[in-house]
Amino acid sequence: MRLAGRVILWTRPVDGEDALAAALEREGAVLVAAPVVRFTAPADGRALADALAAVTAGAYAGVLLTSPRAVDAVAGRVPAGTPVAVLGGGTRTRARTAGFTRFINAEDTADGASLAGLLVTGGNVRGARYLLPTSQVSRADAAEALRAHGAAVDVVEAYRTQPAPALPHAAMAALAAGTVEGVVCMSPSAVDALCALVSTEILGRLVRAAPGRTTAQAWAHHGLPAQAIAEKPDADGLTRALAAALASRRVGK
Repeated sequence: MRLAGRVILWTRPVDGEDALAAALEREGAVLVAAPVVRFTAPADGRALADALAAVTAGAYAGVLLTSPRAVDAVAGRVPAGTPVAVLGGGTRTRARTAGFTRFINAEDTADGASLAGLLVTGGNVRGARYLLPTSQVSRADAAEALRAHGAAVDVVEAYRTQPAPALPHAAMAALAAGTVEGVVCMSPSAVDALCALVSTEILGRLVRAAPGRTTAQAWAHHGLPAQAIAEKPDADGLTRALAAALASRRVGK
């Protein structure tokens, strides 16, 4: 197992089945639960409802799903055959589980700009209209890139991302004791929230992992460059990056 015995701070909310967390545990990782954000309903539920009604009416060429939470927000509210473009392996898995059957992109990407690039490469997006249901704090990289190629993208708040007021006592104790070796943040908002709760000194001792460039940039913004950046935003890519960075850290000691 590539992560046998490695203690990793896991910052995603624990809200049911998490395929990525389960995959890391199968590789031997010991995950310390430390959810740094929580999700709540959108400020304006009517705006989302109207946008999804337009999807059902065929007003959009496709829906851009950039997180598992976005899938949860639209699942069951639009036809299963709605064309969707998904960001990352975790989002694709959640979309399949939710019953979606038409995927615009066959390849997984690590950030919104790359996702937009796949759509542009796959066909003429000029004049096409897409819906991007997302959080109020999410970066709209995909929307900006598609608009640059002549597409129309409607961004609607599908849920709200709120920072946690504190980490669980067990997580803080593990960090203080020095037993944690690495930390995984799957979004820029998670990096921001974690850095508000844990000192730079403590985080600087850990191997910091990111699923792609956008989250890695968030780490760098806080003066803490990510040492483990997945080449592909899926369980294998994240495991490979973590295992390599942790092994390098151990060799260097």
